[in-house]
Amino acid sequence: MPGQLFNLPKAVPLNVGAIVPGGKLTFSQTGTATAQNTYTDAALTVASSNPVVADSNGVFAPIYLDPSLPDYRVLLTDSADVTIYQVDDVPAGVETALNFTVTDAAPYYDLIESDASAGNGKWRIQAQGEQLLIYAANDALSVFTPVVTVDRTGTTVDTVNFAPTSFQINAATIYQTGTFTPTFTGFSADPSSPTTSWALSGQTVTLRMGFTTGTSDATTFTITNLPAALTPVNAQIVPIIGLHDNTADSAAVGSILISGTTLTFGLGGDNPLGGGFTASGTKGFSNANVAINYSLWGT
Repeated sequence: MPGQLFNLPKAVPLNVGAIVPGGKLTFSQTGTATAQNTYTDAALTVASSNPVVADSNGVFAPIYLDPSLPDYRVLLTDSADVTIYQVDDVPAGVETALNFTVTDAAPYYDLIESDASAGNGKWRIQAQGEQLLIYAANDALSVFTPVVTVDRTGTTVDTVNFAPTSFQINAATIYQTGTFTPTFTGFSADPSSPTTSWALSGQTVTLRMGFTTGTSDATTFTITNLPAALTPVNAQIVPIIGLHDNTADSAAVGSILISGTTLTFGLGGDNPLGGGFTASGTKGFSNANVAINYSLWGT
């Protein structure tokens, strides 16, 4: 972000006629004696001396303040270091109350919290094509991690990534699909076509099981390897119809405990937390189109 051109906080009336040859401007953090850099160029690549010394006519070269720093204290002295005045709270950047327009090929605006701890309080907002992007920045403003993308075309899924989970926002539509390959327990021979399709609409997940049965060797039945984007915040139990146990398809409503990246299946109402299957023969689903629905927020 370009530096802000510094102006003397106190003007000298022209009819006074007094100049301060060799005058000195010392810059520090407001309210302290902690020195803060100023620069000779708007790109903030060449630091000024501190203090900045005026020429024989009392004229200072252009001085640019660093907007990533806290507000400045400005001390003006004569060449013999006698104080003329001192002013605190000189803004390091543009005043936040102003309205302004930034025009560029991909314009951006950096927001920097002056009293933030290391690794915090640095943000960039940028317009690019059909998207408005918000980045979290490192302290040096050299690495920008995208955390929010708002797409006004409504054709892409816009993502917000914050602990403890991820969720999607979009003014027009929130919908995405994909597949994953689950990992099974409770089988000596896993189902032969394990690919599972999924759809995410808002906060509702639908899993479409792409397999039927496998050879059972336990009374339990679990699937792991659920993608992180489909992991609910809280564990929850949801009903399911279409479970298969040994030689029979269950007509009763079964259950699924969804916790973390694991789905634990329960056969019938007596096993709400999972289990109840025959530890032989086959188990799985009565057909290849069984659907599982749950919420990312959980209960």
